[in-house]
Amino acid sequence: MKILNTIFLITIINISGLGLTQAEEVNPVPDLKEYDVEIIIFEDTHARYLSSQNWDQAIQNTDEINTVENPTNITEIKEYPANFKSITPSILTAKYKRISASSEYNVLFYGAWRQSGLDKDRAFEIDINDLENAHVNQSENSLSGTFKLVLARFLHIYNELVYHRKPTLNTEKTIKTTTETSEITDEIYPLKSHRRMRSKEIHYIDHPLVGILIQINPVKKKAIEKL
Repeated sequence: MKILNTIFLITIINISGLGLTQAEEVNPVPDLKEYDVEIIIFEDTHARYLSSQNWDQAIQNTDEINTVENPTNITEIKEYPANFKSITPSILTAKYKRISASSEYNVLFYGAWRQSGLDKDRAFEIDINDLENAHVNQSENSLSGTFKLVLARFLHIYNELVYHRKPTLNTEKTIKTTTETSEITDEIYPLKSHRRMRSKEIHYIDHPLVGILIQINPVKKKAIEKL
């Protein structure tokens, strides 16, 4: 089941792989193209499909997420700094207003950033907590994790996110948790995805509990001023 099977799929989703053509080619240094990446992440308010899937991938211990090894090469960081700028989102404003106005969905994150297009050897991860969230969150559920943009023959967006959900009191998982411990812990669902995409198109990443809308636009270069 898909959580956006009503008002969005017909009008705003361009599914990756349908008529996909070549995106921007990799540009040599130093003339790197810049891109604005804009993302909306939202949850199903009623979690209607929570029980319709096999949620064996749910993790109850946040330490299992946080202790994953991520070795860092200091030399590479000095040579290729993770340069990005959190910007005010403007590309998906109409879609954001439509989703946030619906009683069926809660927006968890609406944000954007600008960065250079880098190949896979120089691409860097951006923590979602380092980006400005333009939405005033009204949900008790939250997100953590990273994004990574890679420019190759196509644009690639990698999401290594985690959805932290307050357990529903009548679920078997919650009952089990409350009997084993005195404290109810969040249910944690990995949202890991890789999407090959082209610029200037909206892409949708689906999950029974969470939906992600992404659009990446190349930044227009300013005209060179004549001396």
